[in-house]
Amino acid sequence: MSYRVALVYLERGNARGGVARVRTWRTLLDGSDVELLELPVKPTVASMFRGRSIGAAAAIARGEATPESMFWNTTRMFAHLQASRPDAVVCVTARLWSPLLLDFPLTVIDFVDHLSSSYAERSNYASNVGVRLGFRFLAGAMQRVEHSIIESPVRRVTAGWSEQEPMQSEWLPNCVSLPGDSRSAVPDHDVVFVGSLNYPPNVAAIEALAEIWPQVEADRPGTSLLIAGASPTRRVEQLCRVWNWTLQSGFGELDEVLSRASVSIAPIPFATGIQNKVLDAANRGMPQVISPAAARGVDPQFPAVIAELDEFANSLVQLLRDGYRQRQLSEAGRIAIDSRYSKDALRPVARAIVGLDS
Repeated sequence: MSYRVALVYLERGNARGGVARVRTWRTLLDGSDVELLELPVKPTVASMFRGRSIGAAAAIARGEATPESMFWNTTRMFAHLQASRPDAVVCVTARLWSPLLLDFPLTVIDFVDHLSSSYAERSNYASNVGVRLGFRFLAGAMQRVEHSIIESPVRRVTAGWSEQEPMQSEWLPNCVSLPGDSRSAVPDHDVVFVGSLNYPPNVAAIEALAEIWPQVEADRPGTSLLIAGASPTRRVEQLCRVWNWTLQSGFGELDEVLSRASVSIAPIPFATGIQNKVLDAANRGMPQVISPAAARGVDPQFPAVIAELDEFANSLVQLLRDGYRQRQLSEAGRIAIDSRYSKDALRPVARAIVGLDS
């Protein structure tokens, strides 16, 4: 008889990080002895009105629900769970937390990232006072929820290496698989930055690039930069015009973008969880320079040049000039992905987390 695992997650097609996380669980739990029941939770207008009740507000105040829960229809999800009676429930996000999840034999809460910290950092970068206050409210509410989860008898995991201790969780990074040789094309740019271009940490990273780019130009004139990603903000478009960076807003395959540059960068000033862009670059043999914030999601031995913003330009120029170091990082990145971030490496960990092979 198959072991039944229910996978609960928010249905948000435009959230690349969330999609990657769900894909990780699908990949790692795939097997003939596992029956995977997927329960995507969708937003509904009815949920918004229903969530404005006094009871919902009280649950949020107690840390038994998040403010976002007002916008998602969880009624059908719990009805399906009660009917199917899975052996284990994996809830992919603390946003869907409810004490009702304790009714099942084994519940796994995948924090994915430290959301209260993420909201707090976003408030620091928000220029609009209303947005800033909104993020601070969400940070406080999510902190109560995270505390409630930590105090509950559930199994907890997180994607980011550095978040294991504060979240009292196990580490399960996103799973990637080595592609074919995607570095055969001759690059037409020196540097590439990839990410959703309306996501606050990525926008802040591009703002940071604008600060250091005069030094890059002074030390290595003519250095070219490709910025690729969906939904660029007006500010991103403006900075690309000012600095003559190539902007590719939307693309088909990631390989076609990464193959256009010699070095990948992630000068993200704040981040939680794990940065898929860092894994994707290493997965394709890209040497890279990343910020300490981007490095916090991966293990301490991960092969990349780590540089603070005030040293980022110098570190980038040095790597661009050092072909031997680029080849070292390229090879080490592929080895790291295969040994610590692949299906073969992570499948036993995921199976043990949900109660299989333990």
